[in-house]
Amino acid sequence: MTKTPIVKMPSYGKMLSIVSKANDRTKAEKARADAAEAREQRLKEAAQSAWISLDAWDNRQAAMRTLENVLSTLYPDTPAPKEGE
Repeated sequence: MTKTPIVKMPSYGKMLSIVSKANDRTKAEKARADAAEAREQRLKEAAQSAWISLDAWDNRQAAMRTLENVLSTLYPDTPAPKEGE
């Protein structure tokens, strides 16, 4: 007769730690997804607004500057590329 090996279960504290870390990762992923979705929505709104306004403005450079200013807020933590990059 062969003995069935006994599998040692992790302690309650260890299991709680594992579940807590997984929960934290899930929350962080959801926050990143929500932020990306919000940026995408702002981008769509800015593009639609620029498209409509571009024809109404006589000064296209002013229209493009306005659009650039709006788009620059989508990723405020990302530095702009330097000259020549």
